[in-house]
Amino acid sequence: MTGESGILILAGLWLALCFRFWRLVGRANPGQRRLLAVAGGLGAGLIYLLGHLVLGVLRAPSGNDREGTQVPLSGETIRVAPAAESSK
Repeated sequence: MTGESGILILAGLWLALCFRFWRLVGRANPGQRRLLAVAGGLGAGLIYLLGHLVLGVLRAPSGNDREGTQVPLSGETIRVAPAAESSK
């Protein structure tokens, strides 16, 4: 839960930063204002998407944690087949 809230806070901070610059740009420059608005929206969306992808990778179980792939703990449970004899 902490990671998800951190992602939302980071996306919100990005939006606030872009909105701050949007307010600083004068009304005489509508192109710059549009660019800042688009950058704010797309940037926050990408932060949210990539943040959730990274959290998913970090929370995924490793290969040793999966069921059925446990390493035997004692030598008694390991069986070695005899080597096949080669015929000459």
